[in-house]
Amino acid sequence: MSSVTIDRNSQGGWTVRWPSAENPGLSHEKNFTPAIGYRCREEAVSFAKSKREEMTINPSIVESFIEAHRPDRIDVDHVAQHFGSVGAYLEHVCRRESGRRYVEIAAIDSVTGNPVIFDLD
Repeated sequence: MSSVTIDRNSQGGWTVRWPSAENPGLSHEKNFTPAIGYRCREEAVSFAKSKREEMTINPSIVESFIEAHRPDRIDVDHVAQHFGSVGAYLEHVCRRESGRRYVEIAAIDSVTGNPVIFDLD
């Protein structure tokens, strides 16, 4: 799987599937089940759009971001569990300025002991 897909599921809702950044060849999925007052289709479409945006972050940037951290200052499994992937985390925490996306690693968290800025575009 190399793209984000959105399909109807057996509960009458929608399923979004996207490729795993950490495990090439595998994928993740999230189900949106209908309920009164809950617009599951709109939520699914919005979620799929955010996953497509995440996929625009170069995997080498994600890898460099991880490597730039002191080992005791980043827990990749924890990040992946809560955000789906490190790329999703970067998309979530990035700052936007003049049409560019970037993240900063604080000096205390970096292997160099200095702040590190990653341009995500």
